[in-house]
Amino acid sequence: MVEQLTARLRRDPALAVEDPGAKPADHGADQQYRWRSLCRFHAALATEQVVTDAAVAHAGREAADAVWLGASLADLSAVTGKTRQAARKKWPDLGSVYRRRKWLANQVEAVHYAARLLADAAEQLTPAKGGAAYEEAIDRLVDALRRSEQAFGEQEPADAAARWRELDELIDRHVRTVLDLAAPDPADGSADFAAHGATGVLTYYDMATTSKDA
Repeated sequence: MVEQLTARLRRDPALAVEDPGAKPADHGADQQYRWRSLCRFHAALATEQVVTDAAVAHAGREAADAVWLGASLADLSAVTGKTRQAARKKWPDLGSVYRRRKWLANQVEAVHYAARLLADAAEQLTPAKGGAAYEEAIDRLVDALRRSEQAFGEQEPADAAARWRELDELIDRHVRTVLDLAAPDPADGSADFAAHGATGVLTYYDMATTSKDA
């Protein structure tokens, strides 16, 4: 694979190097061979960077998946052989992922309940203006809720980490967006109940996931 990538990069004109010219010790076509070798060397360096970047990105995704599945920074440090501080520095977003996953662990039903409240009261929450954006937000909420309930109902989900990410997106994105766009009629008890109930869950989420001590 590395050789194939190097050969492909070698054909990139942007990676061509200047021929340093003839050398007194050259024999035959050494100058041409040397230039070709330098071009391959340059392509190999580019390959090294591409592979390194890809490996770093892949390791980061795997680290995030582990945290979404409940691993702590201490668990990651046990694997890397480095300190938790080193893991936190290398993957700064994982602290937030850890806090969100920790809260979500005991709130699966609460998140589904909040989303279901809004979905069931969708017509009563429709704003007077911006209805198209609201309808789109409701459609996305209903679809996300359906997929999340299905994922958490499976004994062996296709992607165990993804269901936690999607649950987080359900409350942090879809529920939040609908609440931002909704305009419940105070005179309509069901709409007011749905809005207040979902807002309560979202507020609890925000408090737990933004706390550095969580």
